Amino acid sequence: MTWDDVGALDAKVRHAMNPGAYDPRARLADMDKMGVDQAFLYPTWFAEGFPLISDPDTANALARAYNDWIADFCAADPRRLCAAAMLPLQDMDLALAELRRVAGNASFRGVFIRPMFVRDGYLTDPYYDPLWAEMERLGLVAAVHPTPGLWNPEWTSHGPFAEKVKNRSGQTPLPAGGGGPFSGGGAGLASTSFFTAFPQLGHPMAPILSAGWTITCSLRRC
Repeated sequence: MTWDDVGALDAKVRHAMNPGAYDPRARLADMDKMGVDQAFLYPTWFAEGFPLISDPDTANALARAYNDWIADFCAADPRRLCAAAMLPLQDMDLALAELRRVAGNASFRGVFIRPMFVRDGYLTDPYYDPLWAEMERLGLVAAVHPTPGLWNPEWTSHGPFAEKVKNRSGQTPLPAGGGGPFSGGGAGLASTSFFTAFPQLGHPMAPILSAGWTITCSLRRC
């Protein structure tokens, strides 16, 4: 579709879903048209609500189901379709077991982590130290989402979306996500200070793909 075609769509009409949203072969064809070599696939609403599950066994079952599904999706071309795994951080033993399970699948290049409180602890909590150590050992990346999301119970997420953005914009960003519009993550080295005990993890977002940043996509297209 051209930009004019998109502009002519009636926003009140429900349009057909793009096959690339659920069919990996169609996704690869779309990537070809846009000049995208590789894609790192994140969960959406599943990741938003997943940390709110309190029962560890339920969280573990759901994480395994999601990881199996996204691995099947990426199997269409593991070189070009890469995935972030979900872990049941509600229980660190279960999280480490799932981390080791997915590490054997070439499609997984990292672990999706929401910047929110789990078991009353933030990413800086020693509770996470076994996770950072095992990710470093396995060569996986901590893919920390740069903003907390819509449903977090902590102070970074109270109120309607527009109010949250306005209020966070007036906060002073601190290392390891202590405020600011991108509370819980960020794009600078200061935001990686919670990895100081595991320096090999480096920046939370790199290198995710096979050879560092190998996504080729113009700003106009992105």
